[in-house]
Amino acid sequence: FKIIEAEEPDFDALSLAVKADVAITFRLLAYLNSAAFSFTQKIESIDQAVRLLGWAKVRNWLRATLLADMARDEDGPQELVLLSLQRGKFLELLAGEYDYWGYNPGSLFLLGMFSLLDAILGMPMARAADLLPLDLKLKAALQREENNEYSRLFDLLESFEDADWDTLAALTRNLSFEPEFVKSAYAEAQNWANSFFTGSKTNE
Repeated sequence: FKIIEAEEPDFDALSLAVKADVAITFRLLAYLNSAAFSFTQKIESIDQAVRLLGWAKVRNWLRATLLADMARDEDGPQELVLLSLQRGKFLELLAGEYDYWGYNPGSLFLLGMFSLLDAILGMPMARAADLLPLDLKLKAALQREENNEYSRLFDLLESFEDADWDTLAALTRNLSFEPEFVKSAYAEAQNWANSFFTGSKTNE
């Protein structure tokens, strides 16, 4: 509320705040994909979505959404949200460091963030993906379709989460990633995600 009620628009701060909430991010993209709009382009990042909608419209939409959430006053699956944020930041950091793969960091943030959307929203991933105005490759990856170009990144994520160090080492070599960078990026992603629940202001 502090960000959206500021006198001067701050799209960067607003994008960061939206990224911190999986459900709001999902609803924002579903809103942009609704019949109320006729955008021909697909959304690739939260930054693009916020700027595409415009400050006045996104502010009014967020006001209504946040008030509705506060009135409902339900506790969400916080652990899944935390893990989703962590996944998104980790993939974003990898894409930024290894740009020769041609991945869009913003797109990979969305991919990681929405990777647990079925569990968070209690609906099949296919239905959740249909509501999002995402590139078909991202939708296929979210549904874990075979032979999608992001499958090894999901495997990398899961090897970390399962503490499967042998698989992690093999995947790191296969992807030509530096082991130390991968480990530091994962730790940074954990700290970044945790900061939204501890009130830290160190995240970028």
